[in-house]
Amino acid sequence: MSTINITHFNPGQVDEPSFLASFIARQNTFQYFLNELRHTQEEQAARHHLIIAPRGYGKTSLLRRIQIALRTEAEFNTRFIALAFREEQHNVISLDVFWRNCLQSLLEAREDEHAPQAEIDALDALWLQHAPRSGLKREDQDGTPAWTAFEAECQRLGRRPVLLVDNLDALLAGLDKHQWGLRTALQQANGPVLIAAASRYPEQLSDNAAAFFDFFRITTLARLSDQEVMACLHSMATKRGVQGEPVLRLLETDMGRISALNTMAGGNPRTLGVLYTVLEAHMSDDILAQLSAMLDTFTGWYQARTEELPMQSRAVFDALALNWDPMTAAALATVSGMETSMVSSLLSRLEKSGYVETVAFSSKGKGRNGYQVAERFYNIWYLMRNGPRRTRQSIRWLTVFLRSCFTRSELNTMAQDKLRNGCGRIEPTLALADSVPNRRIRAQLLDAVENHLNNANGDAELYSVLSEMKNGRAKPATSKALKVKEPSAFDKALAAAAAAHQAGDYAQEESNLRKAIASAPQNGWSYVLLGNLLKDQTRYEEAEAAYRRALEVNEKYATPWNNLGSLLRNLQRYEEAEASYRRAIEIDGKYTMPWNGLGNLLKGQQRYKEAEAAYRCAVELDGKYAMAWNNLGNLLRDLQRYEEAEAAYRRAIESDGKYAKPWNGLGNLLNGQQRYEEAEAAYRRAVELDGKYAMPWNGLGNLLQDLQRYDEAEAAFRRAIALDNRYTYLWNAVGNLLQDQLGKYEEALLAYQAELDSHPEDPIILANIAYLQALHLDARAEAVLSAQQAIPKLSPAGKCLLESLLAWTESTPAASANGWQKLHEAVTSDDDSLWSTYQDDLQRLLTHALVKGDGPLVRGWMEDAHFPQKYAPLYHAFCAALDGEDHLLTINPEVRSVATPLYQGLARMRTLFLQHRQAKAPLPKVGKKISSIK
Repeated sequence: MSTINITHFNPGQVDEPSFLASFIARQNTFQYFLNELRHTQEEQAARHHLIIAPRGYGKTSLLRRIQIALRTEAEFNTRFIALAFREEQHNVISLDVFWRNCLQSLLEAREDEHAPQAEIDALDALWLQHAPRSGLKREDQDGTPAWTAFEAECQRLGRRPVLLVDNLDALLAGLDKHQWGLRTALQQANGPVLIAAASRYPEQLSDNAAAFFDFFRITTLARLSDQEVMACLHSMATKRGVQGEPVLRLLETDMGRISALNTMAGGNPRTLGVLYTVLEAHMSDDILAQLSAMLDTFTGWYQARTEELPMQSRAVFDALALNWDPMTAAALATVSGMETSMVSSLLSRLEKSGYVETVAFSSKGKGRNGYQVAERFYNIWYLMRNGPRRTRQSIRWLTVFLRSCFTRSELNTMAQDKLRNGCGRIEPTLALADSVPNRRIRAQLLDAVENHLNNANGDAELYSVLSEMKNGRAKPATSKALKVKEPSAFDKALAAAAAAHQAGDYAQEESNLRKAIASAPQNGWSYVLLGNLLKDQTRYEEAEAAYRRALEVNEKYATPWNNLGSLLRNLQRYEEAEASYRRAIEIDGKYTMPWNGLGNLLKGQQRYKEAEAAYRCAVELDGKYAMAWNNLGNLLRDLQRYEEAEAAYRRAIESDGKYAKPWNGLGNLLNGQQRYEEAEAAYRRAVELDGKYAMPWNGLGNLLQDLQRYDEAEAAFRRAIALDNRYTYLWNAVGNLLQDQLGKYEEALLAYQAELDSHPEDPIILANIAYLQALHLDARAEAVLSAQQAIPKLSPAGKCLLESLLAWTESTPAASANGWQKLHEAVTSDDDSLWSTYQDDLQRLLTHALVKGDGPLVRGWMEDAHFPQKYAPLYHAFCAALDGEDHLLTINPEVRSVATPLYQGLARMRTLFLQHRQAKAPLPKVGKKISSIK
């Protein structure tokens, strides 16, 4: 096996095979640009694009990948010619120079395509001929001669130029007097397509009077998620052969270390390559040693950036970087020994050049601002190379904390990624739902699985067939060869079967279908109907036999091949299922359903290009095939091609105005884009169309809970539960909502006990009840019993927290100290589930401490136990609960981002605690378990 070469800073210098093999991230974005070019109409002005992302996020690599695709793929190289340029076109000071550079790029592109030597010589002569007109003033060098020659050459080739320009901001700065002229050329019919990149939004685009204001379609490259990093590293390790085997083993045994490093690196694709080389060469168990090795790789780059700064700016940057947390201008003046006014001026320059960023120190936007290093990995490098020992130690503890919070409790991270990016294959998603401790996330995962299955399994296809037959868009797929004169007994039996199905009497339906088969054994349709009924009843072997009997009657009958494919897919016999779908397609090329079923199968196998092609075949055959449009929308949403997904959902809605599922899918899409009002409207339209459809009620509940509309969220969850009793774990979600966000403690107990009806010994439910009884229902004796049932089945952190609850609620002088001791044991237990399963329990206990008046004591105990270094987010969340939310604005953003949700939980719970105390409502006597809920 050949191995790929890895580079970090110059993707243009890597040989093409190695580059293509290592281009793993940004695949969806790459496909987006190809799709944009695919739909670019001839003889029309192009739509132009600008990619914005920080240094190292893959802009240059993405441009090169587009260039290669346009050169090598037949679909594009007959229509376009990709022109690449050096990263920094320092010579561009007029359009004379720019269009001459385009001639040079055209010459190089044709050389790469092995054009005839005569053409190469002619292009070289044109390039020499159209040197900048030095006899003219720069503002008069409008580029007309070079542009005319360039345009004529592209027309001769019959190919539209695609200009792949990096560092657009620098280019536009050089063309300050010629921007309108460039815009005019780009707006011509069949003119050039510009795909540009910049590390920050160009100032030239912000002025509404400027040439390029609102001109580009903006694509922002986000940081890589842990899921993307894992996938990229696995692919790189596989392609590296023997050299990559240690990394593959590490991915299997300790993904947490990799994820922690990626968190510190900021999800930067350039650092991803460095991360890989570190993992391949430095297989130490010490995560900080690996981080240090990564930083060594960046020393030259960051050292050069630091030395570019003027002396006084460098002094301010040094003070800020060594502090790590945000600092005010006055504090920086004290450290650096300069005047505050001078420091403020230097900070303004550093901010404009991208070295630092402003941080508000007040949530109300008033008062002082702070400053911090904009690129966190740069700040880490500076600290590791220049910081004192205690600072490096602080970073080490922060890394350990982030690892325990997000990486070592990897199930929650994986679950959230699944919810954002789609289920993918169902089997691992179900396994994840069964394993993830957080009940709400588990319910959301199960909703996503159900959404996928409802659109992919045989049941959904059967409903689609019935809908099409009622609307007159399709007929039962009986071929002319099967249209024989049936005896009246057959007609009567089928009619009776249909009536029984409508009445929900499936035993009678089966009996009538078997009568139809007995009366006309050579009619395959009755076997198909029987197979459908048996499949619905999970009698899979009998269903398969029925479909195969229909095929024995006529092997060129497409419908049983299609339905057999759906059955085999449900049975995970994927190769046989694919063969069945393809056989149905071969028999009847205009039959849409097997294309849709094949798309579902291929999507489940992560063969996304083939799945998309199958769905598109289905909708090309029938533009009003709503289910295929809906499934295409689900696929495109999973691929993060959100605009196309939205268009597909809306086509499904347009095709069948009574079809609820695309409204639900659209709601999920809009919710993920934080278009909350539209998402809510979509969910409500889904439930309006189908009053028995539970999934949009659950999605609506999650949306409303995120919007802090808790009463409405509760109602939505209850509606989902009432419609579908498979949503058992939603009762726990309702209980947590009532306990932690609404303060309806008696009702919370009823919800938890409804959950116990389905899971009588579930330790998580029992623990939730124990907290509720001890903290809110004045029923400590009952809480002890609940806790004693739960403790043996809980992990170490959960066990210690419950023991802390029992200790802290005792009526003894040592109660608080004993409660803290057990809480401390939970936090330091190295239990991965502390920050997932038991985070709400931790917040409940700390809230109890605050309300009891133990807050200052707990802060002191935390400081004695080195929580500010070891568990900084937890410590600062608690300090914010004591001192006010603005405390969070004084700490670095890495800790703040983790501390903020912890603080918000504490603040909300404390308010509910106090409201309940002030109400002084009579507390119910809690005794026997309530076995039902109204």
